[in-house]
Amino acid sequence: MMRSRSTSSRRDFDRQYAEVMRDLWHHPKNDQRPAVLRWIKPFRGAFHHILDAGAGDAYYLGHLAPKSYIFVEPNRTLRQVSKARAATLGISARAFSSVQSLLRRPGSLNCDLALVIHALLYMRSDEIALLLPKIASKPLVIVHPWLGRSTTIQFEESIGLGLSREKIALKRQILGRPTASRLIDSHLRLPLHTTIASLAFLAAHSTLDGTHDEERLERAHAFVRRRINRWRRRFWYDLPQAQVMEYYNLPSSVG
Repeated sequence: MMRSRSTSSRRDFDRQYAEVMRDLWHHPKNDQRPAVLRWIKPFRGAFHHILDAGAGDAYYLGHLAPKSYIFVEPNRTLRQVSKARAATLGISARAFSSVQSLLRRPGSLNCDLALVIHALLYMRSDEIALLLPKIASKPLVIVHPWLGRSTTIQFEESIGLGLSREKIALKRQILGRPTASRLIDSHLRLPLHTTIASLAFLAAHSTLDGTHDEERLERAHAFVRRRINRWRRRFWYDLPQAQVMEYYNLPSSVG
């Protein structure tokens, strides 16, 4: 769901994103994913056909145990990881690299649960406007950073961008109020050997579009240097993060 860029720079971005996020996702004291997992764990076996917009490495797939899995993941590296995870679990999977390619395939939205977990703010507004009306009537889970506590959103707004606020406002306009929601104060923890360059990439990655990348990364380095001592703990970096979890149209028999 990133904007267009040259093939080589796209591959470089995909590789760096996968490496930084792997360190983040697998840090034993990072509780962002476990918090989401606790919320959706009661869904296990309740939904047979899942659509996952922004699958990442398909972390939640094994915990939900569907029969079929249709997913969107623009990152080539993570798309391959998700395919392999589905194959290992014996789950039928179809992969798409963009919302547009998903919507062009007949039957691609035939699901009984849709997930948009930490993907909404990486989509372009036109992708959100295309996808959300198509899945608005389905059981739906959306998770996104809370505007009031998010390292990436703090960086975005520090350089004068309001993209995340606009996308969340668009989501509300399309979907209205969720059936249920929770605000979870979670932690983005990274090992102390994480470089300033990797921390800067993490802060800036949602704003990188191939046009202003060099300038934004330079500003992200300065952003990190101003805050890194605040984030440093004895054994890890602890970056500000809280997440909003929302249910829409959830059957009363689930959860």
